[in-house]
Amino acid sequence: MISNYCGDSPYTHSSAVFTSPHINCHGTVLLTGANGSLAIPAVSYFLSKYPTCTAVLTVRDTTERDPNTTGLRQTIAAVPNALVSIRQPDLASLSAVHTFAAEMHQDVIEGRLPRIVAIICTACSWCINGGLHCSKDGFERSMAVNHIGYLALTLRLLEDMDKVRANRFPV
Repeated sequence: MISNYCGDSPYTHSSAVFTSPHINCHGTVLLTGANGSLAIPAVSYFLSKYPTCTAVLTVRDTTERDPNTTGLRQTIAAVPNALVSIRQPDLASLSAVHTFAAEMHQDVIEGRLPRIVAIICTACSWCINGGLHCSKDGFERSMAVNHIGYLALTLRLLEDMDKVRANRFPV
């Protein structure tokens, strides 16, 4: 049986049995924008299918006042023993991105997190009214969050990637 990338659609191939190398995930998956409408179902699927992975989920607001984060916490609670941390980096601020990446790096080298096997960038900023919105660094906010922040984050975390298992950067 050959499993596809997600492991949920098996195909048979003669009598040999194969499994995706991603089924037995032993590493950290970083998912930005984890409380968004795209990410919450992905988090649910990921936590139920890959229970040995550690998930670092980022959101804009970690408080209970945010209904999206509350929905994310309910999704996480439905998966017993999930290895999850929710964090709040400001992806529009390069200094905040660098600080977050440094904290992740420290967690990896001190063994609090396993090496990173995937970075999934789903956080997004998009303003279609009210004029131009700029980040603290002077970049247009959508460009700062959706591109510059991701590039800075990914480049900073490359040294913490699992060199054997990490081979995907969905954006």
